[in-house]
Amino acid sequence: MYSIRLLSRIDLISSIVGGLICIVFVYYEGTNPERETSFPWEQTIGMVFNAIACPVIMYFNFDFYERWRNVIIMLLRLSFIAGTTANYEDIPHRVFPWPSFLVNLLYFSRSLVIGWGCFGWLLPMKYHLIMQALHSVLAFRLAPVTCRSSSSVGGDTFASMNMGKFRTMMTVLDWPFRLMSGSPQRVLDELTTDSSACLSVNVWLTLVFGFILPSFALLMKYPGLNARLQAWIERDGSFLLVCAIQALWCIVRIAAIQILH
Repeated sequence: MYSIRLLSRIDLISSIVGGLICIVFVYYEGTNPERETSFPWEQTIGMVFNAIACPVIMYFNFDFYERWRNVIIMLLRLSFIAGTTANYEDIPHRVFPWPSFLVNLLYFSRSLVIGWGCFGWLLPMKYHLIMQALHSVLAFRLAPVTCRSSSSVGGDTFASMNMGKFRTMMTVLDWPFRLMSGSPQRVLDELTTDSSACLSVNVWLTLVFGFILPSFALLMKYPGLNARLQAWIERDGSFLLVCAIQALWCIVRIAAIQILH
């Protein structure tokens, strides 16, 4: 694992960045004219707690911080998970251009914040994998909110107004099915509803950007890793990563149809 000196610096930087994000969050939520729900006080308090916990502990008792850092960071990560998997946003129901669409989708699927938690509060790999998996799985509960159909709410939704983009992403990622005999692509398209198309993309993004890519990035430079394993990752890791991401899409794609059909 990294030295405690380096980890303490990373934790301090993360606390500063977290404090700035909290200020932006409070300003946005307080001035957002489209927000229909009450102000998210619970999430704001959690963000403040996460931003000040490490600096306060380090200032008053650095020896305690050094001895119990993994426990402290795991508790902060759990607090972070609880706050970021709560459904408190009013998802904007309008058509977005591609860049804004992708940014909104990565945010509402929690892909961005899950990845941030991984690099902001570093943990030994075994604890990291547990926390990332827990965060990703709990974020799945938000996918139905992002993918609500217009019929379920009696009006336009983020998913319904941007469904063309969801289906474009799905078509691009479906290329392995088009190489198979027996026209599985045509069968899949016939069975795919708007909800399953949105759900597939949402869950896949959460797993890829929230779990797989951050974990792979940490593993690439993880201290103390076996030299042969390190060499194998550097030689073949990128190819296997791409294969795993594509295989994951195929699994998620079919599972979404099975669940919602």
